[in-house]
Amino acid sequence: MKRVRLVLLLLSLWLAAPLLASSEADSLLARLQPVGSGELTFFGMTVYHATLLAPDGVYDPQRVHALQIDYRFGFSRERLAAASVDEMVKLSSRPLDRQALQQRLTQLLTDVSEGDRLVSLHRPGEGADFYNRDRYLGRLADAAAAAEFFAIWLHPQSREPGLRARLLGEQK
Repeated sequence: MKRVRLVLLLLSLWLAAPLLASSEADSLLARLQPVGSGELTFFGMTVYHATLLAPDGVYDPQRVHALQIDYRFGFSRERLAAASVDEMVKLSSRPLDRQALQQRLTQLLTDVSEGDRLVSLHRPGEGADFYNRDRYLGRLADAAAAAEFFAIWLHPQSREPGLRARLLGEQK
């Protein structure tokens, strides 16, 4: 009987782990303040509005920070993952397993429609948590891959230097 209780306890803790991670991340997200924000436009149309969040509104790449993206167009999770991996590969200083990374991001991300919000919470040295509004989607546990994901927007050689400057609060 004690074994059955122990197994049930362990099983309930295992099943609750994503909820615990989500609750902790939700609490952390609530304490972050905007650093800067900007829009990605393509041929004059706004694709999304992004906001960088950090403790006290001060970005430090070595401290927790988050990126909130409010979409103005719909995209499939596969398309979001493929575009992310393309940018990560361009900016990475190490060889990446493109297929494995794309598969993991496809699992983490969701299809988005106009008005949807995705939030990524970066924990440098640990990984990143992903949300669709307030729903926890999962964790990218590879710390280097998480940093490379955030580099899409924050790396000095970002494809969108104007958006990067606005996210970092360097430009209005």
